[in-house]
Amino acid sequence: MVHGISCFAGLAVAFIATQCFASEIVLDSVTEFEATPCWVEVDRRTDCGWLIVPENWDNPQAQKLKLPVVIYRALNPDPSLSPVVHLSGGPGFAALGPDGHYMHRWRTKADEGFPGRTLIVFDQRGVGLGSPELDCQEAEAPNVRWPLSKNPDDEVDVPARLHAAYAVCMARHLAAGRQLDAFNTRQSATDVEAMRRALKLGDIVLYGLSYGTRLALTVMKLYPLHVEAAILDSVFPPQAEYTAADAESFGAVLDRLFEACRQHERCAAAYPDLRDRLLRALAQLAEEPAIVEIANLELTDPAEREPIYARVDHRMFLEVLRKHMYWHEGLPRLPVLISGVAQGEYWRLKWPVEGTVYGRFPGYYSLGASLAVICNDDAGESDRRSNTGSAELYPYLRDYATWFDDYSFCEFWPTRLDTRNRDAVVSDIPSLLLAGGLDAATTVEQAEIAAQTLGTAHLFVFPANAHGQLRYPCAWEILNEFLANPAVRPGPACLESLRQPAFMAAGGN
Repeated sequence: MVHGISCFAGLAVAFIATQCFASEIVLDSVTEFEATPCWVEVDRRTDCGWLIVPENWDNPQAQKLKLPVVIYRALNPDPSLSPVVHLSGGPGFAALGPDGHYMHRWRTKADEGFPGRTLIVFDQRGVGLGSPELDCQEAEAPNVRWPLSKNPDDEVDVPARLHAAYAVCMARHLAAGRQLDAFNTRQSATDVEAMRRALKLGDIVLYGLSYGTRLALTVMKLYPLHVEAAILDSVFPPQAEYTAADAESFGAVLDRLFEACRQHERCAAAYPDLRDRLLRALAQLAEEPAIVEIANLELTDPAEREPIYARVDHRMFLEVLRKHMYWHEGLPRLPVLISGVAQGEYWRLKWPVEGTVYGRFPGYYSLGASLAVICNDDAGESDRRSNTGSAELYPYLRDYATWFDDYSFCEFWPTRLDTRNRDAVVSDIPSLLLAGGLDAATTVEQAEIAAQTLGTAHLFVFPANAHGQLRYPCAWEILNEFLANPAVRPGPACLESLRQPAFMAAGGN
């Protein structure tokens, strides 16, 4: 591993070895920033370029990667304000969007959300516009990833089909010379520091969303000296498990959903026993899955579309619920859906199943990069199996948690042993943590775990929200106060009137 002589001036070598990944000398000697015309037409205050870094920071003289970087300069720049560096989620989500189509959105966010500051947005290694992109087109089609068939009587072996697609994808990237074990969070954290130095930035503010919070925390651990503050929206710390494989984590969010329904007058009147209804729906689907006809969006001409059927068992239904606890817009309908399925109204599954199988994942992601990071970050764990022990608290989630073991490809993926990937981050860098009370992707508990080892952590929970809190004015008010004085806990007036969850109600029994 490359450490060099001096990672941070004045620090002992023994401390260096545990806190940094590549020395300043190495970072400067192997990193380049190459200005380039932007990938879409933008205004004159926006600059673009390629960050050229080693594919593997353990072997920095080997082949290189090109990461697209977009620099949004402020209309009225304030030199006293540190630039903000955005770290996108996923892993594998393209921050700049398909073919750079999100670049205009970031200009708006820069001007409205971070006035006076420069905002820097880039696609992480293997993602989006980057070269190379670790795509995995072989495994992206819905009929590869989900139990879909043109024959309603078919029972397809989805794990076998998906594993075969992943194997082809992996072989293709290996044949192209890619070092798949070099795509992980620690490598990406060094990319961030290399970019800071290449752009000749001083202190920076990290703004991570979802998986991007894990990357931000890793930067805070490895390269802390120039991180002024961190904004962590929908927090996923290194020591947390993905909720799909963690019954306790997912179960806690469902408990909050049931309690929110009890506190909502119409929901409580229509569904006084929402948890029992979910258990009844799961038992029914476990005994006999629902066969749901959904739109076949694979064919663009509606006249050519043949019916396609989804087989929804109890595990698939829980995945549908979890996916719809990702979007704020999906939350109000969940009690109606749960109760309807419990009553055998399987027609209600059509729109949420379509939303799941044709959703943003994996179409908006570089799936190979996503898989690489997930597998590499977990490398070295003595037991990569799902957290089924926690299912003692939530036995109805046991089958769901173990279901993901069948889909896992990590035991075949080229990985590198590095147990530090999962270490908690201990830091005194001022950090703003935002969590949605009904977010089933990154939970309140995960934010609380992260806050425990952050010396200056300001955690705010939005009870009615799902994933991504900086969509709402109150979150921005909190953010503005935080950036004005990161050491002091924000307290805007909007906190006194945070909205509570509200639900649709369509009948009771």
